[in-house]
Amino acid sequence: MGKGGLMQHQFCPNGASVVYSNSQGHFPVVRDRWTGRWQLPGGGVEIDESYDEAAVREFYEETGLAIFEDELVHIADFVQRVRNPTLDTIVTGNLRLYVVERVYGGLRYEANSEILEVRYMSFKEIMSNQGDFNIAYVRLLLHYRRWVEGRTPVSFSGALSEKIELSSLELCRA
Repeated sequence: MGKGGLMQHQFCPNGASVVYSNSQGHFPVVRDRWTGRWQLPGGGVEIDESYDEAAVREFYEETGLAIFEDELVHIADFVQRVRNPTLDTIVTGNLRLYVVERVYGGLRYEANSEILEVRYMSFKEIMSNQGDFNIAYVRLLLHYRRWVEGRTPVSFSGALSEKIELSSLELCRA
């Protein structure tokens, strides 16, 4: 129970994000209502659900595209530091990154308290407009790109919002 006998929402610092690239090589991205920045679909893992369940739920809630747990490919785990709004402290959690090759249905936007806009963007468009993106999600896309290319992804531990170091080759390919 919280102050005044009210139930407080339990806070879980863990999250899941999903990368999907359509036949044109474009990714569904969502604009966060609070920051105004673009990011990959995904979000927090509820106390009573698995990472897989959270990935499927968040992807659908934010894009309208259905995916299935048995089609998720887990490619990475990242350490993230997030603010616990109840305690006003920074806590460490895990962000699991998935890839799916297939989605079902069409991209749709439904006004809600978290998302301002949903659309497809190319990798080049994302890299050209990094300032409009939550930097953590640019890092996730770079990790995905390295994974797709068969290179050993760069392991990462720390705040996902730290500065991203891009090689000149990555900048040229964007």
